[in-house]
Amino acid sequence: MKSTDKAKGRLLYYFPLSSSDSDEKEGETAATDQPIKEDSWIGWHNDSGFLTALAGDMYVNDETGEQVSNPDPDAGLYVVNRQDQVVKVNLPSDCMAVQLGEC
Repeated sequence: MKSTDKAKGRLLYYFPLSSSDSDEKEGETAATDQPIKEDSWIGWHNDSGFLTALAGDMYVNDETGEQVSNPDPDAGLYVVNRQDQVVKVNLPSDCMAVQLGEC
């Protein structure tokens, strides 16, 4: 890994939504035409690369930096399964999920 230019990795941090970002957007739908109550932070997308590793959610108080419990039970990772249904993925904090074969 030290000698290749092909290795890549990234750690994503999602900044807190501002009050204008978190306002409900009525009439908007997800990629599968299921209603959504607010826009997601990065929107629907295909992950880059052929391997994606996902850690469990961590929520932090933006002002203090202290870790807090999930402030919104609807927040988190959502995927679209092969039946074209939106499914919430719940990962324990001490676990990691791996996705293979993103197109």
